[in-house]
Amino acid sequence: MEKTKVLIVEDEALIADNLAAIIGDLNYEVTDICANAEEAIKSIKNNPPEVCLLDVSIDGEIDGIDLATMIQKRIQVPHIFITSFSDSSTIERAKQTSPAAYIIKPYTAKEVEVNMTLALYKKDEPVSIPIKTSNNPEDDSFFIKDKHELVKIKFDEISYCEAADNYTIIYTSKSKYMISQTMKAVFEKLEAGGFVRIHRSYFVRFKDIESIGPNYIIIQGKEIPMSQNHRQELLARINLI
Repeated sequence: MEKTKVLIVEDEALIADNLAAIIGDLNYEVTDICANAEEAIKSIKNNPPEVCLLDVSIDGEIDGIDLATMIQKRIQVPHIFITSFSDSSTIERAKQTSPAAYIIKPYTAKEVEVNMTLALYKKDEPVSIPIKTSNNPEDDSFFIKDKHELVKIKFDEISYCEAADNYTIIYTSKSKYMISQTMKAVFEKLEAGGFVRIHRSYFVRFKDIESIGPNYIIIQGKEIPMSQNHRQELLARINLI
């Protein structure tokens, strides 16, 4: 599996080395360490990163904020400012570039880790793609964004779904995916395909249920919580079959 590529633009050698060590420990790949905008633009051309860590105050006439704008004109990747400047004017300028995060020095490794995770999540945030319902077998599937690919998921591959705020996590026998639709909306579109609600946060494919406990069901060897109200509905359905 390829590592996420990260460009560091920092003119203080000790800080740059510290950032590079943290990025390496987080299992990301540092593409380059640059001290100024000219070096950074050349580096981006030769080895495009997927995230940029930018100091605001760097060598040369172009600072990190102006550099962020230059980068955005060349590649669409998230950038994170790591700086000692916390004054309102600098922050206001930085806001205009829509950074993924703004970290104030001195920082901790945990701060870098959390903000890198958020930046990459925002970059790969799942898109909302309508789920089709049709009598046409070719329409019994949909595509969702998974990192750099659009993955086709067939309805009959889905075993269960879990609510995650305004998102829904879809579990198949092979993997799991997240889409930007509420679980209620997804359930309404999949209910006719043999799915049943077992909890306010879960619905499952009926035929994939392996066993039923007092307050849970087992699917794919995983225990999934079940509310008492939905348990009664499920047992009633079993008695009708």
